[in-house]
Amino acid sequence: ASCALDCSMITSFLFVGGCEVAKSKDILAKNNITRFVNCSLGTVDNKFESDDSFTYLNLNVLNGQQDDISWFVCEVINFIEVARRDKCSVLLHCERGVSRSCSFAISYIMWAAGNSSCTPLRSLHTATCAFEFACCTMLPLCYHCATSCCSLLSI
Repeated sequence: ASCALDCSMITSFLFVGGCEVAKSKDILAKNNITRFVNCSLGTVDNKFESDDSFTYLNLNVLNGQQDDISWFVCEVINFIEVARRDKCSVLLHCERGVSRSCSFAISYIMWAAGNSSCTPLRSLHTATCAFEFACCTMLPLCYHCATSCCSLLSI
């Protein structure tokens, strides 16, 4: 089953999805999403960039296990935190919403759960606990997002 139009709620203000979600005014309005982290600017355009009611953080992140996303983690966390303080919702998206965007969602959940600095994962156990916390206390992720997150945690 495809989850091209699935918008997975991570927290009340943080969502993960693919490029089709980022293009759907209906889904965005339903979830009060006005801020975007586009993790794949090189391949996914910002549909509503000219609309002043939306704000984008653009990242050109490649999709591969060898690619280091840690350079962007602090910037993404800061963007999400500013949106949260402004009472805005954020969509983390890439092409399909199953790897890059989920990686940033995991990073944010770990930081929000008590990590005070933007440092790489200290242990797989910490990452697994943070992800399990997110899965057990938040609304369910799209199946593809959840399995992708579990794969990322096993790296």
